[in-house]
Amino acid sequence: MRSDAIAVVEAAYELEAPERRWMQSLVEHTIPLVPTARRGVAYVMDASVPTNIRYGMPVAVGFDANFAQTLFDSLRAEPLMATLVPRMARRKVSTASELFGKDGISGTPMGNHILASGASDAFGCVALDAAGQGIVVSTDLPRLTLLRRAVRSRWELLGAHVAAAHRLRARAASTERDDCVAAPGGRILHAEGDAQSRDARDSLRNAVVARDRARTRTVRADPDQALALWPGLVSGRWSLVDRFESDGRRYVVARRNEPRPKSPFALTLREQQVLGHLLQGDSVKLTAYALGRSPSTVSETARTLLLKLGVRSVADLIALAAQGTPS
Repeated sequence: MRSDAIAVVEAAYELEAPERRWMQSLVEHTIPLVPTARRGVAYVMDASVPTNIRYGMPVAVGFDANFAQTLFDSLRAEPLMATLVPRMARRKVSTASELFGKDGISGTPMGNHILASGASDAFGCVALDAAGQGIVVSTDLPRLTLLRRAVRSRWELLGAHVAAAHRLRARAASTERDDCVAAPGGRILHAEGDAQSRDARDSLRNAVVARDRARTRTVRADPDQALALWPGLVSGRWSLVDRFESDGRRYVVARRNEPRPKSPFALTLREQQVLGHLLQGDSVKLTAYALGRSPSTVSETARTLLLKLGVRSVADLIALAAQGTPS
């Protein structure tokens, strides 16, 4: 399968496919983008409660039929999991050898599982939203690999889309209301609720135009430029997805999809969202991209919540969150 960064994003926002087929498609589009990868796997991760990490629905591509179950057995048996999962969430994108250390990939259930599959290392993208929920997509690697910073940054952005799409798919079961409908080219045909304001309509129109530009052959040849045009959310509220009518006409619809993390603190929704990303170790740039906000807005929100909670640093914030009570 031929793939590129935008193809992964497009596969993520395919809402009609059944869950397992959707996850399989993500893996199939990921494998060609990881040099030397031949096989891959995806599974659901819920890290919203750090002391009770949950996994589900493993889907494997290229592995034997028993691989998914043995993968889960290795996850449950992994003695380092209590410390490894937070590290995975903070790194977001890494290889197994970067997490374990090149000399430590063997000797643990997960490391032994990787080696037993015929691989020497594994690539992983932990796509979690501000609430700590999402998908892990992983591939095999034939040798120990150190990821380049550009590759890591690119996959962090792709992970923001996968997490947003996973959240959107979960919400589609309860509501499919379109807050805005636009024609290709950005003309707004219908808007309701928060999408009716002039600022919202302008933001959605500009996002539709930028999104379509990202999908052109010239722009998508530069994955960093293409991804910059297509952030995880529009104005912190909406995901854009294609809708096709029975006559073949395509529309772009905006669906409400902001993350709603649970927090023990009395914070605004925006502060809770930024807090969720900070606790995962996300940079201001990645947080802004995932939430569809400007980096300056995220920085200001972070400063506000630090002051509100009476702490001086993100490290203090993490310690406070672990206690579960404000200072």
